Amino acid sequence: MPTASPTRAAGSCLGTVHERLLAAAAAVYSRFGATGATTRRIAAEASVNEVTLFRHFGSKEALLAAAAQAVLQTVVQSPEHAAQPVLLPSVPENPHAELSRWCTHHIAQLQEVRGLLQHAFAEGAEGQALCNPHLAFLAMHDALQQYVRALREHDHVVREAQVPTAIAMLVSVLATDGMGRHRMERLLPAAAAAAEQYASTFLQLVLESPHEVEAELLLGEGWYSVPTPRTAQAFWW
Repeated sequence: MPTASPTRAAGSCLGTVHERLLAAAAAVYSRFGATGATTRRIAAEASVNEVTLFRHFGSKEALLAAAAQAVLQTVVQSPEHAAQPVLLPSVPENPHAELSRWCTHHIAQLQEVRGLLQHAFAEGAEGQALCNPHLAFLAMHDALQQYVRALREHDHVVREAQVPTAIAMLVSVLATDGMGRHRMERLLPAAAAAAEQYASTFLQLVLESPHEVEAELLLGEGWYSVPTPRTAQAFWW
């Protein structure tokens, strides 16, 4: 029976321990912060000894930085195993469904990593040297900018002046929902409908509603609808 080469077997084993250490470091840091995330706690969480920890990463700081980076990637990128795409498409087909799905994904991801992000913010320069929590929100901001550009390029009428504010508001509310719902439930929409409501409000802010704006003109006693492309124009006669 053929046997695996020692190099490949060792690499597989190291990979497993490496991943356990990353997961353990993220979990311990999320609970205790940088100061409380001792190598003893991390090693115990990973079911290894401290010698193994130092052999893989050299120092606690290097391990925590690597773990934080791995965690942030779950927020910034779409996991390969996701059942449905969660990246905003370059060719929009159904903006409300696409944006709702994207919001749902990011709320869930932020809920999973909120402990790590909250400690990183609270610990100031020390926490941000290990983990720059702003990266996740900057990535969300950039994704929304690209999506608005795609909407514009595919014949949607964009309210340009509203775009910066709408993006800032959506990123902020996703951060609040994902990281703070457990403390401010009464201030937020019901969880089951929140993502769809955020998407609807964003699209109402940045898009003119349908491609043909229907101008309602009051003439004397009655109303007459005059469909016009892109921009409503008033006709008086």
